[in-house]
Amino acid sequence: MFIGAFSYLGENVKVGSNTKIYSGVFLGDDVQVGNNTTLHAGAKIMQGCVVGSQVTIHAGTVVGSDGFGFAPQADGTFAKVPQIGNVVIEDNVEIGANATIDRATIGSTIIKKAPN
Repeated sequence: MFIGAFSYLGENVKVGSNTKIYSGVFLGDDVQVGNNTTLHAGAKIMQGCVVGSQVTIHAGTVVGSDGFGFAPQADGTFAKVPQIGNVVIEDNVEIGANATIDRATIGSTIIKKAPN
């Protein structure tokens, strides 16, 4: 495993073998990262997210950020709905630079491997 300068790994983070974590990566609490995965500079993986094996996440990507859930109220305003889910990125996936993948309201946002 390689961990670059100024990276942060939260509590209960699990990282597989041969994984590369480049400079400035953030892994929130309870994040799981599989084997042979590469997280490029500045990638952010938020609390409770799961990243599979042989995954590449390019620079600046944010995985597990808060979604945009709002519910209309009786007075015509909107109230924020808590986004309590996570993101699961399955094995053999590549995510481009500066992408944002929001966590689910409930359950998981799942990024699957493309079919052959």
